[in-house]
Formats: sequence, C-alpha cells, structure tokens
Amino acid sequence: MPRGNRRKQNEEQLMLMQWKLKSDEITPIDTKQLRAFSSNSVSITAASLEDTQAVEHSLRQKHEALLSRLYMCRGRMAVLKRLTREQFHVPREELLLLKELKDMSHDNVNLFIGMCMEGDNRSIVMEYCNKGSLYDILEHEDTKLDWNFRSSFIFDLVKGMEYLHTTQFLSSHGRLKSTNCVIDSRWVLKITDYGPHYYTIPLDTAEAYMDKKSLLWAAPELLRTPTPPYQGTHKADVYSFGIILSEIIIRAAPYDHNNKEFDEIVQRVELRETPPYRPVLNDADRTQCPESLVRLMRQCWSEEPERRPSFFAIRRELRNVFGDK
Repeated sequence: MPRGNRRKQNEEQLMLMQWKLKSDEITPIDTKQLRAFSSNSVSITAASLEDTQAVEHSLRQKHEALLSRLYMCRGRMAVLKRLTREQFHVPREELLLLKELKDMSHDNVNLFIGMCMEGDNRSIVMEYCNKGSLYDILEHEDTKLDWNFRSSFIFDLVKGMEYLHTTQFLSSHGRLKSTNCVIDSRWVLKITDYGPHYYTIPLDTAEAYMDKKSLLWAAPELLRTPTPPYQGTHKADVYSFGIILSEIIIRAAPYDHNNKEFDEIVQRVELRETPPYRPVLNDADRTQCPESLVRLMRQCWSEEPERRPSFFAIRRELRNVFGDK
C-alpha cells in the first residue's frame, strides 16, 4: 500500500474512536447475574487453594460487596474508574494513546474496554478480574501460596510490564503497585490502571488518601520531583516492581516489617540516606525464598535509576532463579 494511502487509513482508524463508549452501553449487573457470578467465583477460589469454610464465607461477603458495584459493558463484566475531568476536548496525542490502549492485547495486561465521556457513567472502563488484587491475596493469611504460585505471579507481572514498556504512546505505567495487579479466574496476574491517569485525579478526601498511599511504591527520584510525569518512567516502574517483590516475599503490605508510620517511610525514602531506606526482610522471610531473588529485588530498588535492570533483563534473571515459566 502506498505511504499516502496508509497514512489516510491510519487517520481514519484514529478518528473512529473505537474506545469511545456510550453511557447506555454501561449497565449495572442485575441481581441474578450478581448471585450467579458471586457463587461461581467464590467456589473456584475455595477449591483452588483448599481454603476453609470460614475463608470461603469471608470471600463470599467481600465478593458480594464488590460485585454490587460492577457493570456489564459490551458483553464483559467491568469495573469503572470515574473521570474527574470536566472538559473533554481530546487532543491528537491523547487520541493516539487511547487508540493504542484499545488495540493492546496481552495475557498479563488487563483489558481496556474503553472510556465513556457522557452522562452518569463518565469513566474509564476495565474488565473485572474475579480473584481480586495481588495485594488482597497476599494479605489474606488463610490463603495458601507456595513458591510455585508466587513465582507465577512474578513472571506474569514481569511479562506484562515488559510488554507495556514496548508500547509507543503509553511507554510506562506510572502507578505500578500490588493493588493494580489483578488476578483472573485462571489465577493469571494482569496489570491494570495503566493509561491516562490525568483523567481520574481523586477529588474526595477518602480517595485522595488512598491515592497518597501509592507513594509507598514511588521511586525516590519521583518523590523528589515537584511535578513528576503522570506516566512515570521505565526505571521508576522497575523500582515499584522491587517493592512488590518485597510484598510477595514477606506476604504483607510494603514496609510492614519496618514498624514505621506512612509519612516517616515516605520522608526517609525521599531523603538520600545511607544505606537507602527500604522494606525490611526478617530472617524467616529470607530463609524461605531464594537469595538470588532478594539480590534482584535490591537491584530493582537501587537508589540510582540507571543501576536498575530492564524488565527484559529481570525476566532473564528470573529464569535463573525459578527456571522457565
């Protein structure tokens, strides 16, 4: 195809805005759908990990509370992230990004269904993954996770980030954390909440506080920047991955073993302490995971961004730690 025709075709595809959703395409799930989906998702969870009846009951309660806020959109169960931007002139560079998000396809990247800019459903719409977030699973003490499970989550995360880092307009994630890693019905980890974060800056106090907690995963160079880029950087994403690795190793929230308040943690990470302030691993944590994984984690959260490996290099090193997956 001649270059001029290809450029015209690309422009036509861009202006189709296939990512754009109408408000009536987003509908709350009805009671019947809710009950059936909740029952199926909980039974799969309990059977997969041989959980107790008490765990099954707590998971069912959690699912029912969450599922009441779910929607159907274009035949998929979806979650909504409400837009806070009032004005919706979308410049060309944002059209290119939104088209790229719509076209993306990877087993370890959660599906971007689209964005609605009208009515009561103004939101970014992502596919729902019924096992919840990696953060939730790691925090649930009664959920049995051996290193086969954990290593699978780590490989899934690395493969998804390696893919995101090859995209043209998105390039990096910028908000990578364990709550933005969701698990589907097949126990596959998928990265979510990537894309145009500037549409969804939190406005209410509770949401703003939770967004502030994201600083626990933020790279020190971003903490020191008055106006860090919305999309972050490749090296900052690697730092965030290092913090998630610590969560997987200790099976707890980041900095759980440091026994410090949130504000002090962020302040000390931002300062150039020697050695840099990072999550603590106790002796029990270290004896039950490969030492080479601990070394990789520390390399990922290096104070100097240029010393952090790429996700391609991380995946290569993980093969040495766990073998091929």
